[in-house]
Amino acid sequence: MLLCRFDLLEHGVVVWTMPGGGVEPDESPHEALRRELHEEVGLVLTEEAPHVWHQRVVADGHATGYDGVINDCYLVRTASFRPSGCLGEHVLRTENITGFRWWSIDELQAYGGGAVFGPRDLPL
Repeated sequence: MLLCRFDLLEHGVVVWTMPGGGVEPDESPHEALRRELHEEVGLVLTEEAPHVWHQRVVADGHATGYDGVINDCYLVRTASFRPSGCLGEHVLRTENITGFRWWSIDELQAYGGGAVFGPRDLPL
C-alpha cells in the first residue's frame, strides 16, 4: 500500500495516509481521485476504481479551519513505482507531504513508531 508522509509540525505529529485530497466544485469523486493521484504521486489512473470505504467525521476543530472531513477510499491496483507527483516536491511540501513509502500488511501491523495512520486503525 502506498502511503504519503505528512509532517504536521504545528501539531508535532507525523501522519501516514493514502494519497488524496478535496473534490473541486466541477469534479466527480472519480475525477478528483484521478487528479489527486496524478498531482501527488504521479500515477495516471485509466480505469474506474471501486469505492471500498466511506467515513464522515464531524467535530469542531477536527483540523485547522475545518469542522470535519469526509473520506472516500478507492481500491487502485498498480505495479510498484517510484512516486513523483506532477506538482513537484516544493508544492507537495507546502501541503505538508514530505515523503512516500510502500507498506506491506505485515509492516503496517508491526509498526511501533511514533507516527499515526489515517485512518488511525489502518494497520489493523
